[in-house]
Amino acid sequence: MNSGEFSEQILADLIAQGFSGQELLEKFKEQSKKVRPAVKKLIEEVQKQQIAGVSNLNRLSGPYGYMGLHKNSPGGI
Repeated sequence: MNSGEFSEQILADLIAQGFSGQELLEKFKEQSKKVRPAVKKLIEEVQKQQIAGVSNLNRLSGPYGYMGLHKNSPGGI
């Protein structure tokens, strides 16, 4: 979702709540200011989860391959 789509969604929501005119403009400004920090926080959380996932995968891999199953061992990958 790009910033234009966020703006449209915010406006649609505010209109559905019954805002119009100057009050709509003020509420739109308030909501728009909240979007960027919220998206930034989501991105940071995803990055932390990705880093943790890579760390966990490395721990599972070890010297014997993924989850201890070496491709040359019985039942290996």
